[in-house]
Amino acid sequence: MTRRERAATILAPGSLRLDRRIAPIVALYLVIVSVIIGYDARLISEQRGSALVINVAGRQRGLAERYEKDVILATEGVQTDPGDDESQLQTNAEALLHGGDVIAVQGADDEVHMRAAGTAPLIVGKVTEAQRLIGKLVETGNVLTNLRPSDPAYTAALQDLRVTGGQVTSVSNDLVGELTRRAEASFRRLVYMTIALGVIGAMAAVAMGLMIRRAAARSASQFRTLVHNVSDLITVVDPNGTITYQSPSVQRLIGLRPEDLAGTNYLDLLVDEDAPHVRSLLADVTAAPETSVTAEYRMRHTDGSSRYVESIVGNLMDDASVHGLVLNTRDVTDRKILQEELAHQAFHDSLTGLSNRAVFHDRIGHALARGERTDGRLAVFLLDLDGFKTVNDSLGHDAGDQLLIAVAKRLEFQGRSSDTVARIGGDEFGILLEDDADEARARALADRALAAFAVPFDVQGREVFIRASIGIALSVPGNSETQELIRNADTAMYAAKAAGKGRYEFFRPFMHAQALERFEVQADLERALVRGEFVVHYQPIVDFETREVRGVEALVRWNHPSRGFLGPLEFIPVAEETGAVVPLGAWVLGEACRQTAAWRAHHVGARDLWVSVNLSTRQLLEGDLVTQVRDVLEASGLDPSALTLELTEGSLMQDVDETVVTLRALKALGVRLAIDDFGTGSSSLGYLQRFPIDTLKIDKSFVDGIASDDSEDPALVRAIVQMASTLSLETIAEGIEGSEQLDELRSAGCRAGQGYLFAKPLQADALEAFLDAADATGPVDARTG
Repeated sequence: MTRRERAATILAPGSLRLDRRIAPIVALYLVIVSVIIGYDARLISEQRGSALVINVAGRQRGLAERYEKDVILATEGVQTDPGDDESQLQTNAEALLHGGDVIAVQGADDEVHMRAAGTAPLIVGKVTEAQRLIGKLVETGNVLTNLRPSDPAYTAALQDLRVTGGQVTSVSNDLVGELTRRAEASFRRLVYMTIALGVIGAMAAVAMGLMIRRAAARSASQFRTLVHNVSDLITVVDPNGTITYQSPSVQRLIGLRPEDLAGTNYLDLLVDEDAPHVRSLLADVTAAPETSVTAEYRMRHTDGSSRYVESIVGNLMDDASVHGLVLNTRDVTDRKILQEELAHQAFHDSLTGLSNRAVFHDRIGHALARGERTDGRLAVFLLDLDGFKTVNDSLGHDAGDQLLIAVAKRLEFQGRSSDTVARIGGDEFGILLEDDADEARARALADRALAAFAVPFDVQGREVFIRASIGIALSVPGNSETQELIRNADTAMYAAKAAGKGRYEFFRPFMHAQALERFEVQADLERALVRGEFVVHYQPIVDFETREVRGVEALVRWNHPSRGFLGPLEFIPVAEETGAVVPLGAWVLGEACRQTAAWRAHHVGARDLWVSVNLSTRQLLEGDLVTQVRDVLEASGLDPSALTLELTEGSLMQDVDETVVTLRALKALGVRLAIDDFGTGSSSLGYLQRFPIDTLKIDKSFVDGIASDDSEDPALVRAIVQMASTLSLETIAEGIEGSEQLDELRSAGCRAGQGYLFAKPLQADALEAFLDAADATGPVDARTG
């Protein structure tokens, strides 16, 4: 038997014989094969475990970003659940460090058991660092969820969250990269062992080859499944950017199929402005083997839009199985948009889109710094809406927001592009005028701003009239600070309010003392009504023809315990702002009705006496005003026709439709209605016809100049009287101090009035003496009063 025949017999299937000469060799061979097979089996198992570990580590990065976004959205009032992300983050981190059960990356929500990421010091160090950062991220997130964007600590906590989230992403990226490299090295060892097995023997090599092939096929199938389903893009390019491999997920990102991209240049997929940066990046990575860098840029979608992406670029040129630059790319568009929105919110008012308080203060500081170098001046404006709270209370907060947006748009049109318009907070706005601002330029801008408020605002289909008070502070080159300028402008603004509102004032040093006095008045005002410190004075209203006292106007005075009697201008504006005018006005109404009813009952000449009581804007918009008036009339016993309620033109214009309803309800009670200070407001004849008004009171400012030859006031007064006559309205002149004024008013057709010519406002007992004298001596002598 030849050697070939003997070998054929030995190797024939089913007839393998072992003799003493080959037994040790076969035994050794089988041991080697067994070891190799066992080693290969272990490597294959490790490959599967590595794939799971890599995906869990990669998911850790996405979970951290989702947790960061959910926390931010939660602080904005959006319904989110950061707690679920927090739980998964901590579970993943613990499993990567020690192994354990995690939610499966593929499929349903089943849990799978995974081994620890590894025992190598480098791997353990990165996993431990990731776990520490996740703990810090969760701690920072818990702090942030308890804050609101308006809280002073919100910006710092948000910055900590974003920085820690970025650190988690960076460490997770490094961990994924290191795990991937080790997995690839393990796979290469598996291939080398397969070659070694083939050298040992052809027969075993075939058998082992089949086994390896099946194992490799399963491993490759798993790898392809992961690559095909993962949201990240895997791209391999040569140093020039030519694509040699592209994962299928590219179609979801930019709308192109991977087979359409083979052989094309990766840079052609980018937005033109970003391509040079990525080209330079590829060159740098090519020049530094076994390195990786991270870059952010934009890719073009086939629908014409662009997507923000982040790539980890690694150099695997020396790896024969890859021989290229590998880009692991993921879509970060949502994160980028959120970051841009947060950045915008950090510097802009969310309602109006104007710059916010922080930006306003910052720009004042920069402008002052420039001014010190150039001796330039700047002007700071603070503008506060007069009566905004009334609009908010009567029409609702949505209407108030619409009004603020409309005001912001008008203010933006008044300045130049170099000026800064900001919303400071609530209904307060700021304007920064730069570039050598002086008083003349500041005054011109203030005039334009006030003129913008002369036109009514359209709010929810209603015309709303609102004015603004403006305070202006001019800087002194080299001797001004940001907070000082803002404080001075604020002081000037309150001075404008105290001077009658709807105007502007420049800051003057004496205003600080006035501001202090105002704050003292506000504090005392809250206690004055309880302590009974207010009194009502009455000024007679005289008929010009009969010289009889037809009525009285009730005027409130404050008998301050330390400052004596205070006139209404010294405390009514503060009462309007604080809301104290509502209970104060109700008290005045009740006191005036009670006193008038007593006079009508005890004085012969006062049987037909009526009383006129002023209503503030806040009172007019109170929902129970009509009920209050009815209750006061019933409690006092005063005939409703003996009560006249005075309203200003401005209060009538706040909410015309609702005001008409309220006035008609008051008229239904039997009371009379008058417009006070007529001619100084902004009502039109059309509106005047809608209101059920009985009387127009001619403002003192017109009466003052009626006797002057070079004044237009006589013609204006005649026009008012003629218009009132046409509308069947009575006219009453205010502030008559001289007989010449009386003559002109009578000549114009006015039939009644009040003023120092007849009598000053008198306390109740003094007016009673006045009425007693009238009962005894007859009509009042208007010329000697």
